[in-house]
This record gives sequence, C-alpha cells and structure tokens, in this order.
Amino acid sequence: MHFLIAAIAAFLLAFLPAPAKAACEPMTLYADESAEEALREATGLFSIEEACAVTLEFDGTPALARRISEGGMAHLLLAAGSDWPGWLEGKGFVRKGNRMTLLRSGGNTYQLALLGPAPHEDTRRLYAFLQSYSAAEIFVRHGFFRRE
Repeated sequence: MHFLIAAIAAFLLAFLPAPAKAACEPMTLYADESAEEALREATGLFSIEEACAVTLEFDGTPALARRISEGGMAHLLLAAGSDWPGWLEGKGFVRKGNRMTLLRSGGNTYQLALLGPAPHEDTRRLYAFLQSYSAAEIFVRHGFFRRE
C-alpha cells in the first residue's frame, strides 16, 4: 500500500505544473543616462528571471536627484559621479545603509540606492540582483568595472 501512495505522489510531482510565482510589484529605476545600455540588458534579464516589470527612466544624475526630491516616484537610483545618493540620504529619501558603490567606469563611480523609508521586497531583490555575478558580467561587457 505504501508503494502505491509513493508512486502516486511521484507521478503528481513529476507531471503537475509547479506553482506560479506570486505577482511582482512593478518598480521604477532612475538611472544616469551613461549606464543606459548596460542597465537595459541587466534589468531585462531580471524581468525574465523574476517575472517583474521594471520601468527605467534615464537622465543626468543631478536632474534625477532633483526629481526624486520633488516627489518623483522611483524605487531605485543608479547615480553617476558625485554623491547625489548622499544628498538624498540627508533629505530623508534614502535610509542610512541603503546605498552602495556598484560600478566604476572612466573615472566615474556609480552608486546604487534604495529609495524610500521601507523598500518593498521586490525592490530589494532587484537591488541584490544588480550586485550579482549575472549582472556583473553584463556591466563588464559594457565597459564598467565592479566596485573595489
């Protein structure tokens, strides 16, 4: 009898579809325009792997930082050059500990920051993905170097 139950369970596990992933919250990432090509590729891979919609908006970092400080609705910021994420942290748009140097290229340092007081779990997954080996391979192909 135990054999029959085990056989039925094995059959069900082998042929029934796996449960679908829970729907992911759509998110918006503001990024410096100099990282556009690499970031489109990296977030495209994340969107496929995680079934998450990521909207990208590109501009110069100062314009993006001002947009955020004026109420722009972004979940993450990839900033180039000077310390705009630090400026946003000082204004309360980035919690302490929610930013890090991600990349370097041509003398520029790129900082990635989680925006808002309590970032959503899906946003944290994208933040972690952009630090992953898979994303690093994409960034390196586009001429960026990992943080030191």
